Amino acid sequence: MWKLKEDDTVLTEGKIAGPDIKPHKSKIFTLPFPEITPEYGVEYFLDLSFRTREKTELIPAEHEVAWEQFKLPYYKPKLLTEIARAAKIRQKSKDGKLYIEGLDFSYIFDLKNGHFVSLNYMETELIKSGAVPFFCTPNFWRAPTDNDYGNNMPQRLGIWRDAGKNLIIERIESKQNSNRDILIEVEAALPDVESKYLTSFHIFGNGEIEVSSLFVPGKKGLPDLPRFGIQMTLRSEFDNISWYGRGPYETYWDRKSGAKVGVYRGKVKDQYHPYIRPQENGNKTDVRWVALTNKEGIGLLVIGDPLLSVSAHHFLPEDFDSGYKKRQRHASDLITRELVNLNLDYKQMGVGGDTSWGARPHPQYRLPAQEYTYSFKLRPFSSKQLSPMKLSKYK
Repeated sequence: MWKLKEDDTVLTEGKIAGPDIKPHKSKIFTLPFPEITPEYGVEYFLDLSFRTREKTELIPAEHEVAWEQFKLPYYKPKLLTEIARAAKIRQKSKDGKLYIEGLDFSYIFDLKNGHFVSLNYMETELIKSGAVPFFCTPNFWRAPTDNDYGNNMPQRLGIWRDAGKNLIIERIESKQNSNRDILIEVEAALPDVESKYLTSFHIFGNGEIEVSSLFVPGKKGLPDLPRFGIQMTLRSEFDNISWYGRGPYETYWDRKSGAKVGVYRGKVKDQYHPYIRPQENGNKTDVRWVALTNKEGIGLLVIGDPLLSVSAHHFLPEDFDSGYKKRQRHASDLITRELVNLNLDYKQMGVGGDTSWGARPHPQYRLPAQEYTYSFKLRPFSSKQLSPMKLSKYK
């Protein structure tokens, strides 16, 4: 069975009945594809599924025994929208805060600590008030896995554990480029690792925030990074998650070839994988976009530029972390929090698994201490007005 898909929509499909191919031989098949005229920002995939023809005592008919997915070479860049066509945006500074207002939204940015303290869209607040980590806190650490403890990762890479939390703001500048966009730049030091971290927030009149993050290592001889990303805390009501990437189960940089690219939906609580001992879990790779919404369909859309590694939980990362030495805790020891912690990563190092008593992730799945930069867009939205897929096609 084969399917030709436009993003997650099936354009056409068909079957190849009983291919007669002898062992160690091959055969060419021609599929009746329609003529494809690429749409803006749309990806095209060919999904192949190999299924049983007849029922046996153990396996039913049409049981999938193997599959493969191919990304096809049809693509037209996302549709560019001129800033001049965006709605107007206003700002004012008061008591160390920057107040930003536009159509259907109002944001508050802390000019002392360098993060948003409020994202209000259609009279709905997205950010969990007073929660730590703050909104858009840099994150270089992951809760150690059993494999990590086996290769002494907490000691080897432990310098990164609190590097993001202990940053020191050195400079914050904001300027209104036009009456339709505002730029905020934050420069910080990471004293734990003697490095620099820079973030920019480009805010447009439609409420979109383009976030760009840059890590510049300073200290020589730094060990690999467990991850390079940003985390933020949303209110617990945004517990409906959908994403366009690999799924539906967790995937990692070196554990993703068994998951198809597609659109998946569920509850945030179901993204937690209850390993017997709490540890890193629930990650999604090759994410084009991820959306978190409440029961009214209002929420936050994140669009990768181009791809992200993402996880969302009703726990904080430290809830899964046993510290420098493994503690024999259990999943039942965790207490669900009234929040949604969202990790938006450039990448997280692989989980390894050649052995659980010393083998590290393969070199191609590690993050050596070097300069890294990545971007994504934050867009408060209502799914009743526009779907995440449609919104993700505009730049």
